[in-house]
Amino acid sequence: MTFNRPEERIASLAVEAMLHEAAAGPKPGLVDRYNNGAHKDMDLFTFCSSAAVLHPYFSSMTETGFHFTGSDLLNLLRQIRPIGIEAEKAMFEATSGINTHKGLIFSLGILCASAGYLLKNETPGKNITGDDLCGIASQMCRGIVERELAVSNRKQTHGEKLFQDSGTTGIRGEAEAGFPSVTGSALPALRRSAGEWNNRLVDILLLLMTEVEDSNVLHRGGTESLKRVKEQAGEALEAGGSGNLKGREILHRMDRDFAERNISPGGCADLLAVTIFLYKLENII
Repeated sequence: MTFNRPEERIASLAVEAMLHEAAAGPKPGLVDRYNNGAHKDMDLFTFCSSAAVLHPYFSSMTETGFHFTGSDLLNLLRQIRPIGIEAEKAMFEATSGINTHKGLIFSLGILCASAGYLLKNETPGKNITGDDLCGIASQMCRGIVERELAVSNRKQTHGEKLFQDSGTTGIRGEAEAGFPSVTGSALPALRRSAGEWNNRLVDILLLLMTEVEDSNVLHRGGTESLKRVKEQAGEALEAGGSGNLKGREILHRMDRDFAERNISPGGCADLLAVTIFLYKLENII
């Protein structure tokens, strides 16, 4: 990376990934440039307003990773947590209290810090890959599922309740494991893909929907909704995906169906944004 302030460029890529994910479509049940999916309290402009205020926080987390000097990367997570909390406050202020990007502040924040850390500590001249970044993220999040999703006496969040009821670990589990749905499936598929950028992104979303135990879907509709999401996403891919007329017909049908059933695969949408970020970062870092 040859520019003077790499943390600014990395933060810009994080925001760009959020905006590209939001705009890509049609995305069944999700906010995109066509409609609001299963959401009545937000639209594409809400997502744009949210993303627009997050750049300085991603930049700060990248810089924190660059200047981190400890040997235990758990401490790097502790150092960026206060920055993430401030980012959430800025998001809620920009959206009048609507949670658009809380999950991505966590995921992309960790990966920005990982990028900063590797920029300083990786062998000079070595290309840094998405797999490298996710490996650092995994070390930063070591034990986070047990620490944050275990039984407690306080009121449980949706994620904690899902973990207790079904063992679903959500985005914390993805991060602790090094984002396996991204490194093992979505990112390699995006590298191999060709054609119109929008169609490539929608097809990666469909791929994630066939594989991920999406905690948003489980929270809204349980295991039957999750099964429905996986089956219909697989059907759309088998029909040729977003770039194929039949695949697109299935996508629009899914979009109507998910909106009616209040199904929103938001976990997969976040992982799509993570995939976009890593894909773009690999090509400049």
